[in-house]
Amino acid sequence: MMLANYLKIALRNLRRNRSHTFINVSGLALGIASVLLIGFYLSFELGYDKYFPGYENVYRIVWVNENPQTRTPHPMAQALAQDFPEVESAVTLSPLWAAGLTPEIFSIRNLEKDARYDEIGVLAVDSTFFDVFPMPMLRGDGPKALRSVNGLLISESMAKKYFGEADPIGKQLAVNSDTTLLEVMAVFKDVPAQSHFHFDFLVSYVREKSFEGEDEYYSWADFGHFNYLRLAPGADPKALESKLMTWSRKYISYSEESYKSLGDLGYGFKLQPVASIHLQSHLRWELEPTGNMEYIYIMGAAALLTLVIACINFMNLMTARSAERAREIGIRKTLGALRTQLSFQFLTEAVITTLMAIVVGVFLVEVSIPFYENLTAQEVVIDYRIAIPALLALCLFIGFGA
Repeated sequence: MMLANYLKIALRNLRRNRSHTFINVSGLALGIASVLLIGFYLSFELGYDKYFPGYENVYRIVWVNENPQTRTPHPMAQALAQDFPEVESAVTLSPLWAAGLTPEIFSIRNLEKDARYDEIGVLAVDSTFFDVFPMPMLRGDGPKALRSVNGLLISESMAKKYFGEADPIGKQLAVNSDTTLLEVMAVFKDVPAQSHFHFDFLVSYVREKSFEGEDEYYSWADFGHFNYLRLAPGADPKALESKLMTWSRKYISYSEESYKSLGDLGYGFKLQPVASIHLQSHLRWELEPTGNMEYIYIMGAAALLTLVIACINFMNLMTARSAERAREIGIRKTLGALRTQLSFQFLTEAVITTLMAIVVGVFLVEVSIPFYENLTAQEVVIDYRIAIPALLALCLFIGFGA
């Protein structure tokens, strides 16, 4: 009954002072909505390449010199997996390039439906691709498909695009001409947006090498591919990195002067955690444009400052009415009210006002999500199982502060 009385009086006071309540609620709601939207951006950017299990053990090999780059020799990944027990698996991949290292455009056609589209998201990969990047397979056998000369793996969206609801396994797609037919042997789940590279089609290096297997492009002499490693749990990446240059002399001929110069300058092959690529890598030949960690710090500081200003403004407006409440306090104390009862009454009002602001703020966020997604090209999915406890904690913090 006492709690019900506190709530009734609090709501009555808020209703009696409508203009004050509106200013307080709307100001805090706008601040909370801004912070939530910034939080979506930060969460999205910080979540890159964490969509597959064991991502923390996956590294990309890069070449660091006065002009560092992401591409390294094709045989390197499998040689590392063979020579170092701490390397569980390794994969080499590369887009199929056209002139000037731009992705080649392929004209792909479903002969049965006469559906033809131009595509660029085609990667050539080793058969160990799914050992390093365990993409969920929806149909077929991915590793088996990558050991086939004429095997083709397509994404879920491409399966619907070319075959509709029909089962694509075993069917053929014509590439560039009706005489070049590849068999769809597996369908994988679409690559999430939070990935530093995307693709819709996978073909095997087995096929690519069947055309020009002796080409220098596939040798140690050509730094033209992207190599990734999955280390065993507990393996020390720094210890492995320190061995790479000495080990690479088995396969690459350095002059003594060149080798010493690279060592003195700290240059050579380095290991880059895959989860750090999007925000912290700014090398030549990135597979896709990367983000910037400085923007994360700037946006995080902006969110914190916005929340602090909104909270201080809310608390100031709440305490500014204390002089108006002096007579009420005096009468209540004369009638026997205790200090703790008065504190709880005002605390209830502050928490209810904060809760109203949070509800309005969440409503503003829900309304603005389509505009936010259009502006940032990011998909927002709010997990209220996490959001609601955090917002309730914020409600109590601001209410107690006021």
